Amino acid sequence: MKRSLLYFILLLLLAVFVGVGAGITVALRSASPAYHSFLPGYWHTSGTQIVDANGDPVRIAGVTWYGSESAYWVPAGLDYQPYTHVLDMVKQLGYNTIRLPFSNELVETNPIVTTGVAANPQFRGVHALDVMDAIVRYCQRIGLKVILDDHRSVASRRHNVNWLLEPLWYVPGYPESSWVQDWVTLARRY
Repeated sequence: MKRSLLYFILLLLLAVFVGVGAGITVALRSASPAYHSFLPGYWHTSGTQIVDANGDPVRIAGVTWYGSESAYWVPAGLDYQPYTHVLDMVKQLGYNTIRLPFSNELVETNPIVTTGVAANPQFRGVHALDVMDAIVRYCQRIGLKVILDDHRSVASRRHNVNWLLEPLWYVPGYPESSWVQDWVTLARRY
């Protein structure tokens, strides 16, 4: 069971890393090398290397855009800059990857965003996963890869250091089965 779970997690992480949109779902179903050439920007492994659709080695240059793992439910800074501007700056600075931490609580409750988006009024009153959708779509549009990071089970709240209480990837209230299901949910979504 543990070995199959490990293989599932590795495949899922690779699928999330490979790209966004429909390509991930198809990548989970197809390991055919012939298929890879049809996905623009597709990254996959070859031996010990990560390579692009042409088989050329890829150098991952990434940054983390923290915040969605908190009870604000959105990446930090959306009060101050449009999300497209932030992502355009990431791209202009030469990065090719963005890491988006999130919580299991976000995936399972998909709360409505009420604060933290003053510079992005289109996100006020929408569900947190809709904000993530917009970010992932825009990353795809400008050629940034997305690494999703299941950073914690319960979203962090002000003055709450719950990460000290989460030594594993699951906790009471968010058992391992929920953790697996949340990854399945996101893999299907992206």
